[in-house]
Amino acid sequence: MSGTPAKFFNDSRAKHAAMLDAVRKACLPAIWSQGVKLARENAVSRTAEGKGEATFRVRAATHPVAPTVTLYFSDEEWSCDCGGKVDPCPHVAAATIANESGTFGTEAAEAAPPAAKVGYRLGTREGRLTLARVIARAGKPDEAIRGSVASDAFRIKNKDLPATHEDIRIDRVVASTSLDRIPLERMSDAITLGTYHQTLARFHGFYRPLEVGMQSVGEWADRGPDFAGRRKTQLLEADLRALSVGYTAELLLCTDLPPHAMVATVATAFGCLYMLEGATLDRHVISRALEKSLGITPQAGGQFFYGYGERTGKMWQVFGAALTSFAVTPYDHDEIVSAAEDTFTKLHRWNETGGRHQ
Repeated sequence: MSGTPAKFFNDSRAKHAAMLDAVRKACLPAIWSQGVKLARENAVSRTAEGKGEATFRVRAATHPVAPTVTLYFSDEEWSCDCGGKVDPCPHVAAATIANESGTFGTEAAEAAPPAAKVGYRLGTREGRLTLARVIARAGKPDEAIRGSVASDAFRIKNKDLPATHEDIRIDRVVASTSLDRIPLERMSDAITLGTYHQTLARFHGFYRPLEVGMQSVGEWADRGPDFAGRRKTQLLEADLRALSVGYTAELLLCTDLPPHAMVATVATAFGCLYMLEGATLDRHVISRALEKSLGITPQAGGQFFYGYGERTGKMWQVFGAALTSFAVTPYDHDEIVSAAEDTFTKLHRWNETGGRHQ
């Protein structure tokens, strides 16, 4: 047994050398030269290593996101997600060379959190739900993104912002719309698990304190809207738990609530609920988009956007009847309208700032 570690080391070195030889023989001369250049520039970082394989990131000026290379030593096979037409590509060559020489870029720099990132903000425009992109930097206001994050001009101006593969995929969707925001019907092409989680967390931050304030209003049972059965906080928390987020009590909560939220009258509570209930009418579209793009169903992380499901129309009719029965004076009507508009404005601001206070 004493010779096992040495034997393992020698076998590993032999496989690495065989991989280098296989890649070099398969490479076109120009491609191999490009790989040599990348390796000499310390553009290769090893990100993972397992039994018989290793994964690398290779920084390249031609790619806004560093391509990922995986080498399978036992089979002398490789893969790269750069999308190039030549196989093996320069990134595979660079990873193989760096692996054999043991010379890599600084891994600490790779692991350090970026100073900036692409953020995604839900909003509305002309009555339609949109997804806007911003540059998010800690302690600074969001900066709207105009144009492509993959362009040379954007990358030169924002060197502290390393775009991810998800950012580039969404970038292509935005480019195809000729807009800087993504309309609802294209949302399924752009939404990712990360943006979905952020969206749920922001809605939770607004709904939870708002519904606590509305719950303090008495007389709901006599008025007919069944407020307890319409609360959305528990749906949001169930979805977050389904996404393995078990710390909903620690998520940021909105304090810039409508003035009536904590000292609500029945009329202002009706106005607030009017906005929240009205928002359920088109969420079935989002629910279908989530299932199409992420495989999220009402039973697995999609309760909030599924809402009442097939009961949506009936729930809206019951609420409308209760509202009509209550709003019998011009004063009641004005209070309801003002509260609904104020709730919409505050929710829109909360989403626009990414769940942060101005």
